[in-house]
Amino acid sequence: MCALYLELIDYEARFGWVPVPSWTADAARAELAGKLARGDGWCWVAETDGEVTGMLSIHHPDHAGRVASAVAAAPPVAYVGSLYARPGSRGRGLGAALAGHAHAEVAAAGVETVLVHYAAPNPLSVPFWSRQGYRPLVTTWGRWL
Repeated sequence: MCALYLELIDYEARFGWVPVPSWTADAARAELAGKLARGDGWCWVAETDGEVTGMLSIHHPDHAGRVASAVAAAPPVAYVGSLYARPGSRGRGLGAALAGHAHAEVAAAGVETVLVHYAAPNPLSVPFWSRQGYRPLVTTWGRWL
């Protein structure tokens, strides 16, 4: 899952979303290890013919506080940490299947609101998350000189 997360970071960096510092891989491993050790988040991987081709992680409401405060919805509020499908799996419904499964699991746990940050410069993000029913709450515009 960490390898996919790092592929996602590398992919989004191509669009100028964020610089990738040298400690990114260590931080990603620590975040995922902590989530799995605490058992307070949701993580799924997708396989195609025995090969891991995608992943999705959602932060449990206990760890979505700063993001959850962005909405007036009653708690609990969860937060999508990451979703990634490898290039050969894109456009085949893999991401939608992961998101649909995750939404069902999170709803079964009593969570009615799920938030996501996504890299708007990534040409796949806006249409994908819109198709999943997400709508913008905050938009950030920037110009690097």
